[in-house]
Amino acid sequence: MKLKYLLKKTINIRTSYLIAIVIVAILIIGGCFSYAVFTVRSESKGALNIVTGNLYPYLESADLDKEKKIIVNPKDSVIITVKLMNVNGIEVKANMYYSATSKNVDVRYLNKADAAPQKTGIILGAHGSETDSQNIDIKITNNDSVSPVTITFGSDVGLKQSDLTFPEDKNQILKFEGNPYIIRAYNYNDDVAAANYCLTGEEASCVISDCYNNKEVNSCVPGTIFKYKVADNIEKTFYVIEDKGTSITLQQRENTITNFAWYIDADDNSHGPTTVLAQLKEETKNWDNVLDQTYTMGTTPFKDNSFTGCSSYDTCSTNAYTLTETNAKARMITAQEAKALSCTDSNKSCPKWMYNYLYASKNYDGTAEDNMPTNNRFNIGYWTMSAYTTIPNSAMHITNSGALTGANGLTTSLYGARAVIDIKK
Repeated sequence: MKLKYLLKKTINIRTSYLIAIVIVAILIIGGCFSYAVFTVRSESKGALNIVTGNLYPYLESADLDKEKKIIVNPKDSVIITVKLMNVNGIEVKANMYYSATSKNVDVRYLNKADAAPQKTGIILGAHGSETDSQNIDIKITNNDSVSPVTITFGSDVGLKQSDLTFPEDKNQILKFEGNPYIIRAYNYNDDVAAANYCLTGEEASCVISDCYNNKEVNSCVPGTIFKYKVADNIEKTFYVIEDKGTSITLQQRENTITNFAWYIDADDNSHGPTTVLAQLKEETKNWDNVLDQTYTMGTTPFKDNSFTGCSSYDTCSTNAYTLTETNAKARMITAQEAKALSCTDSNKSCPKWMYNYLYASKNYDGTAEDNMPTNNRFNIGYWTMSAYTTIPNSAMHITNSGALTGANGLTTSLYGARAVIDIKK
């Protein structure tokens, strides 16, 4: 009787092994693609159970095609989200990597979401658990000025007890340092005959700048062009007004808003630019990727001093008004800042980037015009934050001819405003 029991147990064990071998064979013959085969054995009261199966990696992203690829154009930068997920019924160790068709590309994960795995992998919980995935934000920058680049992402999985072997022909996704919303910066040069001519940031001859990687003051000189994502789906072009070291003050290339009074209720500049500033605040309220600005006009210095009243382009020595803003996303340029950028009351004294994209600016050596009227008015200039004290019903503005001067009639002189923002380097 005892011999019969032992014989039966031996047959059961051999049968279990045979079944396991057959299952593996079927998976292989059936063409299943697997990165790891796992075997789990457990003994209980004389019974031996063997479970054999495959572990599969899984990447999910609306930004990638079905082959987990993305194409990034020359001199372009994108931010994508990739979900690394465990679709297996047990805990696994997973890694993630990429390959690219060019070495002139930078691929790094951002701090605001989960970190990309180290080369040896990260443990993910069984499918359906709270720890079965990582959501990874990745910034991809194509530094090539001519050719697009294709980036392909991949992953391996294995049992959680062992470190993964990182593929030799793949690249690890390292951590991004700095401001991820800076898409690109270019050296400004408005000399059309220069080999590095770059006025708007759209010219093929523009030369890429990495000045924002330097935390010293004035590393990015005034006029340096920035393409920047002010919000996740909103990209704008700006020019440097001032580099403060760890942060940069920028002005938008085009008018952010058009045809608004400085102060609509009266031709009296003692109230400040409350009408146009309110409209600018409304337009930029969702610019989440810029620094909040808190300031008091009349106390907070902008360039030379904090005065809000100017008797001429180069003399700002009184406070025509005071005004406090808290947690604003944008403001307008001051006369003091415009003067520091070389603006006077003469035509074409301001740098071209300051009056380009205004109506008839080509008449004054500009290259781009705004010829679309709003409410039958053309976009011929934009307001500053500064009052013009020589005439109580006036404020300083930048003209389409490239001058800094006073505009009479605060309620009837309808100009635009160009957002001035602060960003981190």
